[in-house]
Amino acid sequence: MPFADQEIILMPISCLRKWSNAVASQVNILIGSICGNEELPSSYILELAEKAYGEMLDAGVVLNKVNVSNFARCLCGVGKFERAYTVIRKMMSKGFIPDTSTYAKVIGFLCNASKAHNWFDEMVRDGCAPNVVTYTTLIHAYLKARKLSNANDLFEIMCFEGCIPNVVTYTTLIDGHYKAREIEKACQIYARMRGNMEISDVDMYFRIDDGNSKEPNVFTYGALVDGLCKAHKVKEAHSLFDAMSVDGCEPNHIVYDALMDGFCKAGKLDDAQEVFAKMSGHGYSPNVYTYISLIDMLLKDKRLDLALKVLSKMLENSCAPNVVIYTEMIDGLCKVGKTNEAYKLMLMMEEKR
Repeated sequence: MPFADQEIILMPISCLRKWSNAVASQVNILIGSICGNEELPSSYILELAEKAYGEMLDAGVVLNKVNVSNFARCLCGVGKFERAYTVIRKMMSKGFIPDTSTYAKVIGFLCNASKAHNWFDEMVRDGCAPNVVTYTTLIHAYLKARKLSNANDLFEIMCFEGCIPNVVTYTTLIDGHYKAREIEKACQIYARMRGNMEISDVDMYFRIDDGNSKEPNVFTYGALVDGLCKAHKVKEAHSLFDAMSVDGCEPNHIVYDALMDGFCKAGKLDDAQEVFAKMSGHGYSPNVYTYISLIDMLLKDKRLDLALKVLSKMLENSCAPNVVIYTEMIDGLCKVGKTNEAYKLMLMMEEKR
């Protein structure tokens, strides 16, 4: 930061009062330059911004609308939630009037603190209608805190108020319920998204429906496939995977990884290999944890040659095996008397360290 800018921050209060109009613009520019970037400033630089803010208040000067939001975001980014809330309240007392966009941003900033819901209630009281971003942000905050009933209630309020959920809202709800092991509820949300609430059987939630609905995207499918696999419902996950193609939604590496890992953990090796082949054919490479699952299953099935091929493919894809994979492979080779190969693999592991 230029020395002159730092001098503005450290300028005595009496000087700020004397030249408030000239300094106000410069300090607003300075705080904007500190807090206006996506990357958070260092603690030292943020302290300078806080000092400048304090000097501005003493001089009777206020932050502009953009700087209020950006300054609050930076304070929340370092865990100073109370301070951020105080800044916003203080600016409001001096004439700052938040709009829907500002409220949505601030709720996002405060979503890790109890102030978020208070701010939402205040927004409604002030007659500022929440938008889909505001609702979704608070729903996400509730789900992260494992407050599923609050998230569900807010979702119903959102729909009642005529704010139409988008694909991000639905994906957030589906993912949150799966992570909380609320599988049936997650499936119901998916059915509601597709516009079909008549279906009660889990296997039937994945029918393609042409009713009024919000089309799921690859992230929605990823949350569903991963959740179903973690709930040991790989059959349903596979059906959903196939439905993606019907919908014209191309699976990404996250979806492939989740399904392949699910098949491996369910002992369905042939299905896992089929997914592996499809994944490779579409230019995706599994992550190291999926490779571990596949190699582990191949070794348990005594298909050592195939396990070695998968290891070779892993190296070819520049995915470095970890010590778990090397150890399992060396152990497997020794058990079938292939000590020379085991020794070579051990040397390779030492070289990669």
